[in-house]
Amino acid sequence: AARVLDRMGLSDPSAHQDLTELRELLRAWRDAKASAWKAAIEWIVRLMLAGLLFGIAVRHGFWDLVK
Repeated sequence: AARVLDRMGLSDPSAHQDLTELRELLRAWRDAKASAWKAAIEWIVRLMLAGLLFGIAVRHGFWDLVK
């Protein structure tokens, strides 16, 4: 195990702090990725609802009121 840590550059006294920082970075990446997916899904839902409302408006003749 010591050789593996040495190869990874984690055999020095500050290795614990380095691992803590790596964990924080990974957590931040996961949070950012989750936020991006959530935002993308919200926009897709908004676009679908807007399309649905537009379709309903056209079907009921509201398009003629705009012209």
